[in-house]
Amino acid sequence: MQTNFLLKRCTAIIFLATLLSKSHAQNITELDPVSITSDRWPVKSSENGRQLTVLTSTQIAAMPGNSIEDILRVSGLIELQQRGPFGAVNDVVIRGGTFQQVLILIDGIKINDPVTGHFSANFPFPKWQIDRIEILKGPSAAIYGTEAVGGVVHIITKAFAAKDTVPNSVYAYLLGGENQTFSAEGGYRKSFKKTQLNLGVSTDNTSGHRLRTNGNGYVHKHNASLALRTPTGKNSALHLMSVYDFRDFAAENFYTTFVSDTASERVNTWWNHLKWMHRNKASQTAISLAYKSTRDRYAYNPISIINDNKSNSWLLQAVRTTSIRNNVHLTYGYLGELLSIKSNDRGDHETNRNAVFASAVWQIKNLSVLPGLRWVNDDGFGSEILPQLSLNYKRKNFVFKTTAGRAIRSADFTERYNNYNKAIVSGGSIGNPDLKAERSWSYEAGVDYRRNNFVVSVCYFIRNQTNVIDWVSTHYDDMPRKENLVAGNTYALARNIRTLDTDGVEFAVNWQKQLNQNWWIYLNATSSFINSNSDAASPSFYIRSHAKQLHQQAVMIRYNNLSLSLTGIYKVRDEMQASAIEASISENYFNLNTKLNYTVQKFNFFINVLNVNNEKYADLLGAYMPGRWTTAGISKQFGN
Repeated sequence: MQTNFLLKRCTAIIFLATLLSKSHAQNITELDPVSITSDRWPVKSSENGRQLTVLTSTQIAAMPGNSIEDILRVSGLIELQQRGPFGAVNDVVIRGGTFQQVLILIDGIKINDPVTGHFSANFPFPKWQIDRIEILKGPSAAIYGTEAVGGVVHIITKAFAAKDTVPNSVYAYLLGGENQTFSAEGGYRKSFKKTQLNLGVSTDNTSGHRLRTNGNGYVHKHNASLALRTPTGKNSALHLMSVYDFRDFAAENFYTTFVSDTASERVNTWWNHLKWMHRNKASQTAISLAYKSTRDRYAYNPISIINDNKSNSWLLQAVRTTSIRNNVHLTYGYLGELLSIKSNDRGDHETNRNAVFASAVWQIKNLSVLPGLRWVNDDGFGSEILPQLSLNYKRKNFVFKTTAGRAIRSADFTERYNNYNKAIVSGGSIGNPDLKAERSWSYEAGVDYRRNNFVVSVCYFIRNQTNVIDWVSTHYDDMPRKENLVAGNTYALARNIRTLDTDGVEFAVNWQKQLNQNWWIYLNATSSFINSNSDAASPSFYIRSHAKQLHQQAVMIRYNNLSLSLTGIYKVRDEMQASAIEASISENYFNLNTKLNYTVQKFNFFINVLNVNNEKYADLLGAYMPGRWTTAGISKQFGN
């Protein structure tokens, strides 16, 4: 008990590790990465005025976790609130915002789902297909688009990051373990002259852990992807990506705290992205057409009518980046979206959004000035102007950063119309079509100290918001619409929180060292302290759910072909209770994860142990995560 007490209170360094083969002496972690998020002008982390981190494919392969969602959760970059194993449903939270306030991009294209933000982090790729993940914290709406209130998560696939020629290769991955876990991945990359083909498939399956009703928290998740890149001229190329993702999982108490909730859910997504790109030394033009189709079938319990929601998203984006002078680079473009839903629960609806944007990078000796401006027109709120300005100043080993920006977000179809088409609704979440759009101003200032392979960062941020959308417990008498509700009952109504002010401070330490020919080590520790205050008479659900303190710490150690990885998460948040289902959110929890790798002749043998200390915890009320979970596997890269 004493050991567990000390672990729970530990906010110092815990460890994360990764692997390099003996023949590679270079470090795998870039402490000053370059961001090329969404086809903008590439800017180093030490020059962009923002808090930027890049997670490489090598780091992804080395971290503890059975899925990309697991790896993001332990990476120390964001707060990922999981509802089940293998990333069945995930909410991405940055700097104390709600899960709706993070923009998710794949190869520069927004994939935030119009039905609900719970699906926005359904990453539809096998890990092998991912080249890197960029995490950009802070106000980003002016540069990258609405929903980027707290920041941006950008996944870049190997197909869209590829150079003109790539080596042919085949990848295979197998994993098995406790809870009847079985996973497999396969990848194939082939060049036909200058045309490149990328194929990927994966399957993740588990019977899961025991649930409240003695059922199992099962997950079955499968996806397949095809990507092509072919030249269309001397300096231009056409990219195509098509991905199908299907997931079937137990969803008991994922969204409610009722005893009658024994839910299951099936979500299938089809994602397509066609991109034409032309570049030369001074400029780059990218035109993208994307289509996303999602079908969500949610069964609250075996006797309920299944909610059947079908949504479609069409997106057209054109971005041009050009150098005006050697020290001035301009990016401008257009974004158009058409979003629709057909649902037996929420009804049939459609909305349009258009935006014109411009941003610049102006470098004056040690000073970088990065302004941005976006005009956006949305059926939900009309027209708005979103400005942003970042400043970056380098002085010897110090980098001073500051950013200010405005953001806006309109309600999704679930927030507007949930449970509107049912004959009788006795409880649960009720949408509100009269919701106003969220608006916010965010400010941040920070300093980095950089010396050789050592970086220390401190950042203070403030976000002042109005009309934040969240779910609030509301009695029948106070419901704005009562047609299909039961008198005397209480519901979770989507409401505007008139004001919400959030401020916090973040600390990060990164250090890596090649000790000698055989030994290499990487240390990382991040801590955030966040405070939110609203004028709401009753506390709302998701605003309360974010961590008040989040400490994510790690070390990476390699000795020749052997490596050990340890990651730790210590979270402090508001306590919550749901007595009907005997569920609770504790004031804090500590979660330790580890991975052991051994590589020989391009075969990689590994063992994962998640939740080593067997902590009983949940990120969200009612959705308990598994206890200690051991898996083992092998992966192999064939070819060059």
